[in-house]
Amino acid sequence: MTITLELPPVMSARLEEEAAKREKPVEEYALSLLERFMPSPAPMPELKTGADVVAFWRANGLIGDWADREDIGDSLEYARSLRRQAETRSYD
Repeated sequence: MTITLELPPVMSARLEEEAAKREKPVEEYALSLLERFMPSPAPMPELKTGADVVAFWRANGLIGDWADREDIGDSLEYARSLRRQAETRSYD
């Protein structure tokens, strides 16, 4: 896959400088940065029970995602209001 990026001049110069320090071509150094900061995802675990799913979601930040939001208030009531809105919307 080929990707073309338009980098700001400061970032481009910094990338070239860091690659030169390591005596690597810029492309190779940029790829090493991507590999370092974008590791391969972990394999999907086998989820056999609801408890397994909940544990997986909790470990990956899906549960409790709204915990720090101040604009929602009571999350159960917020979810109920969203459901009511969806149930009563018109498609005109």
